[in-house]
Amino acid sequence: MTPEQAATVLAKISTLDARINASSPETARAKAQAWAEVLHPAMTVQWALDHVLDHYRARRDLVMPSDLNQAWKALRARQRDRDRVRSLTTGGGVPMPENVRQALYGILEA
Repeated sequence: MTPEQAATVLAKISTLDARINASSPETARAKAQAWAEVLHPAMTVQWALDHVLDHYRARRDLVMPSDLNQAWKALRARQRDRDRVRSLTTGGGVPMPENVRQALYGILEA
């Protein structure tokens, strides 16, 4: 994520949480730069903004870069697991029984 994109995320957070504010333009730039350095590089701005909204809908604690990174990595892991199940069910060989396929999807959604 670029510093400009991180600044967009921080702007959203600061509108929802008074604990995050920039006392000066220099501070705002420094915070955006630091967040950009620690946020997962593949994370999209839209996903981060959506996650910030979800976070503050359910919680009162301050959202931090580690919260976003952990949630992003968990999402990507679930997507990889689903892709693995799909590859098992669409490849050649013996077809996977439907009840086994559904059980695998149930485990992944848990």
